[in-house]
Amino acid sequence: MSEMRTQLKKVRTAIDDGDAATARTELPRAMKLLDKAAKHNRIHANKAARMKSKLAKAIPAS
Repeated sequence: MSEMRTQLKKVRTAIDDGDAATARTELPRAMKLLDKAAKHNRIHANKAARMKSKLAKAIPAS
């Protein structure tokens, strides 16, 4: 769970700093950890899907 939070923080920090390249490289790992947490009922599956969608939308298109 803490690994997931740390990974989400890395993605959000990269997005806030405008570093799209880093955000794109960190995003797949964050998505994997969200899916894993949902699979083991650590978080609700819909919450995982919502978080994944929000992170993907937040990454700049450049």
